[in-house]
Amino acid sequence: MAELVPICRVDDLTDGGMHKVEVLGCEYLVIQRDEATFVVDAACTNDWADLSTGSLDGSIVTCPKCGGQFDITSGDVVREPPTFPLDTYNVEVKEGGVFSDVTGY
Repeated sequence: MAELVPICRVDDLTDGGMHKVEVLGCEYLVIQRDEATFVVDAACTNDWADLSTGSLDGSIVTCPKCGGQFDITSGDVVREPPTFPLDTYNVEVKEGGVFSDVTGY
């Protein structure tokens, strides 16, 4: 597994909310759902729209521009027009921080 870097504090997150962060020159979406934390790319793979301004229903995030949908647990496209999945990243929560193996540019 790649090196984990700090990306935000647990206190920055709300259950069912989306929190956008910039780390290593790239934007990521951090989502806390139930007791799990997920990190995915913050831009839609169809039109590069900011997914943090979209909606989250369970584990499905919807693009505010094209209406495409992705499963945050796998990054998979669940409704087109996107044809490429989101990148997903490993997450570890410890000592009040959220750490991930995001790659940056």
